[in-house]
Amino acid sequence: MYYRSEEILIFCPVYNEDHHLKELIEEIKSTEFLGDFLFINSGSTDNSESLIENSGLNYISLKKNEGIGNVIMEAIKFGNENNYKVLCLIAGNSKMRPKYINKILSPIVFENFDLYKEVVTWTLVVPKICHISEK
Repeated sequence: MYYRSEEILIFCPVYNEDHHLKELIEEIKSTEFLGDFLFINSGSTDNSESLIENSGLNYISLKKNEGIGNVIMEAIKFGNENNYKVLCLIAGNSKMRPKYINKILSPIVFENFDLYKEVVTWTLVVPKICHISEK
């Protein structure tokens, strides 16, 4: 099965990351993704929500922080409600560069990559092709 960009959701959990967000938002805005982008603010008590809101990017803001598992469940819920078929998580702490997301998604979108069948290959290949923590 091949996926169209409107079926792909890239989401970024955020909790008190205002010290990273300005740079991350700039990089996200300058990246053309193979899907839609969504911030999920997990009850941040710093300036994160304001930065996200003023960025013009799509976001959901949760009232309180209930952990990364809850954010992932909210992304799955949002994805199901909006007919997304592929979800891709990117960290909000600047350890994962947005410019590499398309390299991660490309095998899924263009090569019919099946994560269930090829999970071992996936874990070996992704770090080599993406250098995820590199700026």
